[in-house]
Amino acid sequence: MLDIIVDARCWQHADTADRPGAAIALALVTHARACTAVPQGARLIAIADPRMPDLPHRYRALFDGVRHTAYTGALDRPAWLITPEPFAHDPLFTARLLHHPAVLGAAILADLPSRSAAPAARVERALALYWLSCHSIFLADSERAASQLRADLPAAGAAIAIVGNPTRPADPAEDIARRAWSAIAARHAPRPAPMHAPLIGGAKPRIALLSPLPPAPGGCSVYSAATSAALARHVELQLFTPTPTPARPPGLAPPRPLSALPLLAPSFDRVIGVMGNSDQHAGIFDLLLRYGGAVIGHDARMLGFYRYLFGDTGAARQASRELGREVTQDEVLTWAHDESQLDTLYYGEIADIAEPLIVHAPSSAELIRQHYGVPVTYLPFAAQHPWTDAQLDAAPRAAARARLGIAPGEIAIATFGFIAHDKSPGRLIDALAALHTRGVPATLRFVGATLIPLDTLRTQAAALGVGDHVRFLDTYVTDAAFRAHLLAADLGIQLRSHDFGSISGALMDCATAGLPTVAGRSLATALGTPSYVHAVTDPADPEQIADAWMALLAEGGRNNPRWRDERRAFSEERSFDVYAAQLCAALGIESAAA
Repeated sequence: MLDIIVDARCWQHADTADRPGAAIALALVTHARACTAVPQGARLIAIADPRMPDLPHRYRALFDGVRHTAYTGALDRPAWLITPEPFAHDPLFTARLLHHPAVLGAAILADLPSRSAAPAARVERALALYWLSCHSIFLADSERAASQLRADLPAAGAAIAIVGNPTRPADPAEDIARRAWSAIAARHAPRPAPMHAPLIGGAKPRIALLSPLPPAPGGCSVYSAATSAALARHVELQLFTPTPTPARPPGLAPPRPLSALPLLAPSFDRVIGVMGNSDQHAGIFDLLLRYGGAVIGHDARMLGFYRYLFGDTGAARQASRELGREVTQDEVLTWAHDESQLDTLYYGEIADIAEPLIVHAPSSAELIRQHYGVPVTYLPFAAQHPWTDAQLDAAPRAAARARLGIAPGEIAIATFGFIAHDKSPGRLIDALAALHTRGVPATLRFVGATLIPLDTLRTQAAALGVGDHVRFLDTYVTDAAFRAHLLAADLGIQLRSHDFGSISGALMDCATAGLPTVAGRSLATALGTPSYVHAVTDPADPEQIADAWMALLAEGGRNNPRWRDERRAFSEERSFDVYAAQLCAALGIESAAA
């Protein structure tokens, strides 16, 4: 089986669509299936530049598919790359394909760059000839073009075929296609595209990971650092980051500044770009859209990212493209206030170029498949903050409770993360009041800073008679303090007002700490939580939450021995070592872990 990939940029602009190279390429594509030199079952693939005008339908219709990057991660068969106008366009756009050992490059030539005494022109010509020399065969339209090539690239001599030019009456398009495809097939030797071995001959596959890293704020940077430490046991890993002064993960080479290098260099077998819903990922996004790559999508929707980068006008424009209807800025503002109203996920551009697109919730994977019709890979979210059994024993718990001022016998409930409208803080206070009516005078601690005014919540708590039982930390919570609250709490609660399949890192922390927790059904389903996480409906009813808390207490709370065993097994299943092995499988590479 074979892919025939044609650089279709020559047809995307009027200035190049009528050039000889474009005309020869059109003859090749039009008559490819009738040529015996083209293997049966070969796929015709156009590669088009999304920054240029759309590829006209009359050309698009000649192909089995159109792709918008030259990323080679999913190249599972040998390929021929046809470059119709090798001097007309940015060569970096197709560089990864051209350098791939399973790809045979064929350049179509009518004229070579003219000579000039000007230094800048000489450098430009030398670069053009370098990129030309990366091809394996040269299809000249005439003896004149062939002679020019021999003079400029003497080593090309045996790889030149004169195929003719369809703009001349003496050269029928069918004959040009036959000559060209026969010459390419004669030059072609079996070039396997190994999917389970490194391409550079090293002991391990070589991977580049593009991501923010600590001390950059947010969960993506921390998750990528933990992923890197585990992934480096399976592959040779190099980090590229937009973070100005990144911390160096133990055992890894120093991170390099974010650049296009890993997406262009033939020495990286796979490139992974990490995307999250913040402006930290802007540079990674630009590189992925230009050159492609594997993508780990950390968020279920990307509205915030588009608003950061392009404002409400740009976010409306992207939504219009994805929905096929006009979306106004007012509609974007409505979505920003209440993301449960979103009509699209803002994954269209990412889904178009990702090979593969990886997400951490099965519901996210299904929503993206439904919205964009692309394959999506689900990998279970890994546990970032593991615990040992000894760390969760009664003595450390008692010490943590004492440090936090939690009285013996007090039922301490905690919810973790920023206080925001989409986490339903008012419902939590209603649920606490409902628990009090059941004879359980528990306290509720909001462990995290607030994104909303707290006066309304305090007033609500006072009106319900639980004002003295609600605590707002309202500050940045250090890792040590976060773990202390996880250890000290008797019960947890994590809600989200929408069901886009969002991953809750806080809920994962509750589960790995063995904290009996009530969670919204969508959050619990997204993580695949153990049985000591009780799911309630979305949106949650306060009485149902109170009933779930009562049920967890009735089953013994943190003292339930069955839940302790379940916690241990869940933590092992969700380790980063397991995640790294699953990531290798998703990328189509064989783990080289000892």
